[in-house]
Amino acid sequence: MTQPNVATNFTELVKQAEGLWVAARYAEAEQLLTAAIEAAIGAADVEAEAQLRVARATTYKYRNASTRAFADVERVLALSGTSTGVAERARTLALSLSYELRLFDVVERLAGERIPDLRFLAISQFRSGRHDAGERTYARIIALAERRGDQVTALRSRCERAMWRVTPTFNGGVHDENVVRAALAEFLRCDGELAAIDTDAARATRASLETNRAVVLHAAGHIDEAWAAVQRAIVYADASGIPAERGTTRKLAAVLLLARGLRGDAAALDAAAQFVDEMFPFLLQSETAAGLAEAALIAARIDEARGNTRSDAAAYASAVAWFEKADRWFRSARRETRSPTTERTDATQIAGAGSAAVVAVRAIRILLKHLIEPTAAFDWTERAKARALSELVGMGPLAPPAGVAAGLLANEARAIAQLAAAATHDGVWPAHAALERAWEELEGDPAAGAYVAVRRGTAMSYPEVQALLADEDARLRLHSADAQLVVVEFVILGDQLVVFGARSDWAEPAVAVISGTYAVLAQAITAMTQAPIDDLPAAIAALVADPQVRACVTPILDWTAPGDVVCIIGAGLLHAVPFHAIPAGKVSLMERNPIFYAPSVTTLRACCQRRLPDGTADVSAVFSNPTQDLPAATREGAAVAAMLGVAAVEGAQATRDHALGALARSTIVHVASHAVFDVADPLESAMELADGAVTARDVLASPGGRLRLVTLSACESGMHTVRAGDELLGLTRAVLYAGAASVLVTLWSVEDEATDVLMRAFYDRWLNRGEPKVLALAGAQRDVIAAGYSAPDEWAPFALIGDWL
Repeated sequence: MTQPNVATNFTELVKQAEGLWVAARYAEAEQLLTAAIEAAIGAADVEAEAQLRVARATTYKYRNASTRAFADVERVLALSGTSTGVAERARTLALSLSYELRLFDVVERLAGERIPDLRFLAISQFRSGRHDAGERTYARIIALAERRGDQVTALRSRCERAMWRVTPTFNGGVHDENVVRAALAEFLRCDGELAAIDTDAARATRASLETNRAVVLHAAGHIDEAWAAVQRAIVYADASGIPAERGTTRKLAAVLLLARGLRGDAAALDAAAQFVDEMFPFLLQSETAAGLAEAALIAARIDEARGNTRSDAAAYASAVAWFEKADRWFRSARRETRSPTTERTDATQIAGAGSAAVVAVRAIRILLKHLIEPTAAFDWTERAKARALSELVGMGPLAPPAGVAAGLLANEARAIAQLAAAATHDGVWPAHAALERAWEELEGDPAAGAYVAVRRGTAMSYPEVQALLADEDARLRLHSADAQLVVVEFVILGDQLVVFGARSDWAEPAVAVISGTYAVLAQAITAMTQAPIDDLPAAIAALVADPQVRACVTPILDWTAPGDVVCIIGAGLLHAVPFHAIPAGKVSLMERNPIFYAPSVTTLRACCQRRLPDGTADVSAVFSNPTQDLPAATREGAAVAAMLGVAAVEGAQATRDHALGALARSTIVHVASHAVFDVADPLESAMELADGAVTARDVLASPGGRLRLVTLSACESGMHTVRAGDELLGLTRAVLYAGAASVLVTLWSVEDEATDVLMRAFYDRWLNRGEPKVLALAGAQRDVIAAGYSAPDEWAPFALIGDWL
């Protein structure tokens, strides 16, 4: 491409880009504007750079690349010497992007006294629960608009305010009839005034008014009146010619018709499908990736309902295809909402994972119940689980693939370091773009395909799981000649619990449905996790004896032979269940099959890729009894340190900085201390050190290393909260992110002497006898039982998570 002469024609370049937008040729517009920005920077033309960056940010917004757009407008706002016009356009765009990214604090910072600014501010205040502030801001907007004679804006703002007043009253399906009546009366008054104004803006406002009226009427149970309002909204939106209004009205029509269809109106479902066909061309011009995902989810629900009405396999297949589109857009939205800090990125991704999990669960239900496709259902199960964790773990330390060009790996390493150091969106986007380019280059080498998939956190398909298990079987048979590695993965479908089994020699996964309901099972698990310390032994014994809990083990017994190693991937509250302690005939499951755990097979793959090369010398660190009130921890630390060939760091010397430094520099870290699990804020869960706590949040914020094993020998170190998308929050998550291939944690309060026996036996078997970690732990648990600690609460608290070898 010829380098543009930005000194004289940057306005013309922006017009060219606008023409490309109309033709939806966004990649070409981006290329044109990027070259122009580079020329403007070279010519030190600040005004040209600013105007071109605003245009490129708009291009990115059209492409649903919100974070990239935000980086450009942040740069414009930071430039000095730009004209008032371009600065105002940049701020308006920044407000829009902040709102889309739910960065309401940024909206507060950027909002000025202009009506567009105040509108973003008012909506942000209502959406973040600050309703009184939202009311005041809308009052300012209305007063400003009326003072300027802008009656359409004043009327639109009055309607929006009425809509937001109603929204809080619908929480939990309950509405305040007085508030609803007041809103409907306001809509009626505003519509009467708008009818006298013959402009496109007035018609668009009437479309918005009727859309709001339809939402209120539908939520209040007035279905027929809501449908009449939607029909009027479509007429006004089409008359306005504005794509966003035309798409939104058809989307609402599809939702209302879906509601009718779910009550048995088959014709309404066909009409809804027609509106889907109409709405998407408009939404593709105006919606964000998250908005497109939500629209695809509506389309999928419509086709799912059509299948239910007619027992139509084609409709079910169409629903799954829409779920695929929704999942793709949710993933795009998650990539584009990277924030400058690890913690904020993590929170944003977990929030998005909840919506993606809804998509996955519905797809799994259709595939298992109607289309009978266990392999596809298994693949969706992997997509539903621990997606944010898979992405975070993938960004940690990994062994590079053999034979790949060192330069490509160096480019990737630089981009990862740049991304980790970024403190603003302006820093995140260039680093993220460089990382994407590095990954694309690496994908050109066949040897690096699996490595890049781990980096991206891409969910594994069943054939990929088979290949992983075949590789792991070969390693396992070096230690146990006839054993296989079997994955057992649970998924919750409404109140039903389904379990998948995967083995390298199975062409498709096995599927079993657990008898009873998840709700009953959850009650039994909750009773154990909330039991007072004195009642814990009885609560654990009751849990492992519960018939429905024991039913969860039945598929494992059917799918494995004694001695096979089992990786259990829980779901919901099942993550807290000590499966290894559940009876399997006359013995515990652990005594029949060595057990370890993982959040997902995708996360397991990343943990396995963290293995250090054979012959790598270990660097070990042991911290014991930092609070000086655990004499058994002192003995345990001394014994473990002796086996590792180091001196234990004890008492007052076991500080926060020392422990965090060990996570960055060591290959084996053992901590014997108190732990605290924080239910209200799981990232405040912590290990107690001599000078204070090391929280999960501290670990996430620290540089990671390459760790073969981290052992957290403390009460409740393995407890976590399960959030939307089956994401686990707690110390385990943080340590996996910090670079650990395996984590050995406790599920409940531990008995000191039993822990001492188990730790000595585990490290002896792993380090001195060369047993894989999963076999070493099973053997150590048998040793604890033989030493007289036969109750499950005594020998079963420890669980291995991540790499088994």
